[in-house]
Amino acid sequence: MSATQSQALLHDNVQNFWDKFFEKYNKDMHCKQGCSACCHVDLGVFPSEAARIMEWFNLLTQEQQAKLCTAWKTAGAPQPNANGKKQNPCAFLSQNSCTIYEVRPTICRTQGLPLMFREENLKTKETILHVDVCPLNFTVEHSLPLQAEWLDLDRLNALQSIASRQMPDSENNQFLPLQDKNQRVLLRNLRNRLAGF
Repeated sequence: MSATQSQALLHDNVQNFWDKFFEKYNKDMHCKQGCSACCHVDLGVFPSEAARIMEWFNLLTQEQQAKLCTAWKTAGAPQPNANGKKQNPCAFLSQNSCTIYEVRPTICRTQGLPLMFREENLKTKETILHVDVCPLNFTVEHSLPLQAEWLDLDRLNALQSIASRQMPDSENNQFLPLQDKNQRVLLRNLRNRLAGF
């Protein structure tokens, strides 16, 4: 199985998790088409996700590619994100809609969910469990689901790393100039490469 196939399978699994969760808790969630509060951020993604986006883009017709490139040239103005802080929109956001929705990265597929992650206190060697959730969701006191229903972000990132390690070096190397210090491909750099900016 190729890295992009593994990535597609992982995306499908995350989407299934999100769909089931939303079906159960939608009355407590603000997530809907047209809400882009979580999309005002400068994201970096795993190389396997960048490869999937690139593969998808390359399979589009020239007309479809040109239409996307035109949309990407008109970057939106900074807007408040879910925390009320003004930030630039994602490189692939146009008119409050994701232009790569079909192949959007894992982090985008998890937004709105309670995301559990661990942090080690270096002084005490104690592991602290955190949960991050969109401040627009679960606003009623005690409405946040129990921990058993949170998405384990550390585990998901480990699976993402496995998918990226399946990429041949020759394929992975093309993304090196687009990466940040954490070896994540910045979406704005990927967009610029795809659009020839």
